[in-house]
Amino acid sequence: MEGKKGASAQEKPEEKKEDTKKLIIQVIVVLVCLGFILESFAFGSRGNGNDGMDTDNQTFTGVAEVNITIMDYRPYLYMDGMLNGSAKAEVMEIPGVEEIIDETARSVISVSDSSKTSEVYSKLKRMNITTYTLATLGMPAYFQMVLANGSTANVAGTRFDYMTEPVSKVGGKMLMRLVIITTGEIPTGMSSISPLLSTQQIDYDAEISESTGKTFYYSIPWESRNLDVGALKTEFGAENVDFARNDNVLLVATLGPQEMISKKFDYVGTISERAISVRQNFTDKDRVLLDFGQDSVFMNSSLVIHSETQPELNFTPEVKYIYTIIVPERIGEYNFYTDSAEVVASGEMNGTIPVTINASVLGETVMEVTGAVERVTD
Repeated sequence: MEGKKGASAQEKPEEKKEDTKKLIIQVIVVLVCLGFILESFAFGSRGNGNDGMDTDNQTFTGVAEVNITIMDYRPYLYMDGMLNGSAKAEVMEIPGVEEIIDETARSVISVSDSSKTSEVYSKLKRMNITTYTLATLGMPAYFQMVLANGSTANVAGTRFDYMTEPVSKVGGKMLMRLVIITTGEIPTGMSSISPLLSTQQIDYDAEISESTGKTFYYSIPWESRNLDVGALKTEFGAENVDFARNDNVLLVATLGPQEMISKKFDYVGTISERAISVRQNFTDKDRVLLDFGQDSVFMNSSLVIHSETQPELNFTPEVKYIYTIIVPERIGEYNFYTDSAEVVASGEMNGTIPVTINASVLGETVMEVTGAVERVTD
């Protein structure tokens, strides 16, 4: 009995420490929620140069797009959901992760130091784990907001806490849209905070991980547009064949109202002053030239086929090569959470390929790669 009692006494301090840590985290979350519900915090000083605000104590609301500075992160990362056993083991191997605390409906990842919060977040993001932390954000000393009547006002900035994904390192910046509430010239709170994405083009020499096929682009003459597209989809797969049919003919001479009536031949589907659309099974080019003039312009159709080998068609394609490229964790000033992308090249490549990545960026972080193209070099 005495032995059991002694063991129990040794375990209690550890249990108490664990409970205290969980309580601290829960209190932080409650305070954050209360902060957003109350939407009130003190700003340091009065604005100046305000052309649309009275000097009395009326309440005004304005909108501003502001470059916010990341001042600090807390040493915790909050998940939406729980980590399972195998994922926990993998997360614990990330440098800077101290422990994982399970709450009722989520896991909280404790970081050894707040300076590592963003770094750990980046590692988790590349594992498809999204986390959040409480950040202290700093506004510029003064910035301009736009009032409802279209006039502008200068207001004084301050620091405030905000639950967010730590996409930038401490000291980094991100653009945010703020809806600010003021009393007279004095800002008293915010009713909306929205991070704003920007579009960036990022150049680098990408390492090729594999070739994933070719794309064949065909321009199909108007008179040859009745292809057996069904057979092509059967041969190459419906998802690999894209046919854009064009039944139109452009007219050089403008048709008058009476001509549009008299020239509505049985092969004409629709007719306008400068164009006709013919029925799908009609391919008699000479008849159109006779009826509508020798300067008529016949619109080609387009056919795109994705395949490893060139299709056996009586048309000459433009060939593009598709490669999967490796995306590193960081390119220049930007962090990436995807490790690969697909790029279309004009020729066969080996080893590396110069590319331009089109990306949606928040601060220093690429939130989404929207495309990658071969970069033309001298």
